Amino acid sequence: MNDDGTRTVTEILDELSTTSNIQVRSSHELAAEVNKAASDEDKKRAEDGRGPLRRRTDYRAVRKAPRSLSLTPWQVLHAIGLGAAAARQGAGRGLAEHWGSLRYSQALEANRGRFLQLSS
Repeated sequence: MNDDGTRTVTEILDELSTTSNIQVRSSHELAAEVNKAASDEDKKRAEDGRGPLRRRTDYRAVRKAPRSLSLTPWQVLHAIGLGAAAARQGAGRGLAEHWGSLRYSQALEANRGRFLQLSS
């Protein structure tokens, strides 16, 4: 760490490459909540005169989902970025949003149990 309390690039990259555990929660209730949120968003878009977003409509619980996965923050951020990019229209805009998600690279850290959580 530098004298002013900031971390070096090497320290940040090391943290982003450190494997942590991610808890997996997949249930019928969660799938129903996602379906409801998507429906609510489509209703708002229709009221604003915009069409519905192209998205999956058959959300359901993942069968035999593992209780946890071992991933690095880089892998998590990559998945979030891909999801954000796929949710928007236009490839250029999506790519910009994907790389924009890297600004959150210091938002995740591993706790004592090696599970990812939001950093301070």
